Amino acid sequence: MDNESTKITQEHLNKLKENTIYPNPFEDYFIVNSLQDDVFILQSLAGAIIGQYKVGKGETKITTNLSRGVYIGRLQKQSQTFKIVKQ
Repeated sequence: MDNESTKITQEHLNKLKENTIYPNPFEDYFIVNSLQDDVFILQSLAGAIIGQYKVGKGETKITTNLSRGVYIGRLQKQSQTFKIVKQ
């Protein structure tokens, strides 16, 4: 295995050890990587709830039809908040 393959594998393993949202910024969809089953709440900056999505442990793809801008995502059970940018 070359160094580049090792680096990619290590980056993937690191993502599995934390809650992440990617790609960010996103165009058509983003992926929520969660350490446990949870509910992902997507909100406007004003606090209006745009959507609620069940996410499983691991990766869950969320496809949305949003306007360009900045949004807030929250993993409800894990009390973790993310800033998400729609391009």
